Formats: sequence, C-alpha cells, structure tokens
Amino acid sequence: MEALSSEKAFEDAIAREGVIVIDFMASWCRKCVFLKAKLEKLSAAYDVEDVRFCTVDVNKVPQQLIRRVEVVSMPTLQVYVKGEKVFELVGGEDGDAVARKMVYAIEDAQKKVASSTKGAR
Repeated sequence: MEALSSEKAFEDAIAREGVIVIDFMASWCRKCVFLKAKLEKLSAAYDVEDVRFCTVDVNKVPQQLIRRVEVVSMPTLQVYVKGEKVFELVGGEDGDAVARKMVYAIEDAQKKVASSTKGAR
C-alpha cells in the first residue's frame, strides 16, 4: 500500500487509471491499524495496474485535504475512478466486514472503468 503524504500525492494517485482505494487512517487509531492489515491482504488479490491501494495518515497531511475529502472519522475508505469518488465507507465494523464490502465496491468501480474504456474506443 502506497503512503500518500501530500495533497499533490493524493491528486496524482486519484488521477491514475484504474480503481484507487484510499484508506484515511491515523497511526494512533487501533481500528485503523487492524484494518490496514486486512487491506494489505486484500490488495494482494488485485493486479496493481487495475486496483491500487493507498493510505493517508490524517495527521501527516494538510488538514485542508482532509476537510476537502470530508473525512471526519477514522478509518474512512474511499474508492476513486478517474478522479471521481465512487464509494465511501466509514469504518466502524470489524475488519472482515469492511473487507467484504470493499470487494463489492471494487467490483462496481471496475465495471465503471470497463464501461468508460468501451466508450473511449
């Protein structure tokens, strides 16, 4: 999982092709640390060119970014396709439930990528 430490890094990440999963977390958050391990395992199931997993430590980036993406609780997972947020999940559930929901969100986002690719041909 790629750590994003600036607003520019975040912008560059969400502009990439494919599906981008961003884990907004804090190093002091126990749920965040536990969930990160689940997400690392989940990320191994995807080709990095199709689905990229990134983390943003909310205490290490400008708070302007955190306000802009409307993160108010950790962990928060957001899925982007071509710079557009297509899914958000505010963690409050156990890691396995979050991972299952993320699989569905990623599959939906991959369909959006595939349909936009067909339209571009």
